[in-house]
Amino acid sequence: MTTATQAVPEMPEAVVATGCLRIPLPSPISDEDVIRISDENPGWRVERGANGVLEAKVTASKLHTRVSFEIAGQLYLWNRAVGRIGVLCDSDGTYNLADAEGNTRSWAPDLSWISPERYEARTAADRDGHGFWNLCPDFVVEVGSPNESAEDRQARMEWWLRFGVRLAWLVDPWRRTVSIYRPGRDPEQLERPETLSGEGVLVELEVDLRDIWQWSEEVAARPTTD
Repeated sequence: MTTATQAVPEMPEAVVATGCLRIPLPSPISDEDVIRISDENPGWRVERGANGVLEAKVTASKLHTRVSFEIAGQLYLWNRAVGRIGVLCDSDGTYNLADAEGNTRSWAPDLSWISPERYEARTAADRDGHGFWNLCPDFVVEVGSPNESAEDRQARMEWWLRFGVRLAWLVDPWRRTVSIYRPGRDPEQLERPETLSGEGVLVELEVDLRDIWQWSEEVAARPTTD
């Protein structure tokens, strides 16, 4: 008896974009697969991009992590001061996202916050189970990288708004700028702002950025790239 051999689909070639490795997959993979790939490849940050493409970025530089931790610390103190409202997540907090046209992503911003209303609207299993969040956060912070193109950074931030984010900050310590994204408005770019407000989304939040700009200047003055 002859046994037919099932053809194995050929894996498409990876595409190296600016600051990101994009790998088209022959079939969709689960949240658990993404987590497993991340765990098996330390030093890489793995996300699901458009059309099931696996996107991998080298983990952040020292300045990037320092900036993220500084902002995270201030967000944590604000959250405690206002009564621990909502949920704060670091860069391991990944969200399964979808817009009205059916575009999907599984992304992990550097920092994010989920309002009590969005959190409580989920089932108990979705709130407390394993895997990714099946919702969009209200607020995200992305810390820019010197290897990313301006077009890629802006496109990512605009997609966050399409998925339902109410306020987004792109903090670029290398260029010493902050771009603020709000639904229905053009991005607002600020040069070396001393503080940022949570506006009507994170009420009473004010983040002090002065130390971040000082660290950025110190890195720029060194002969080697950080």
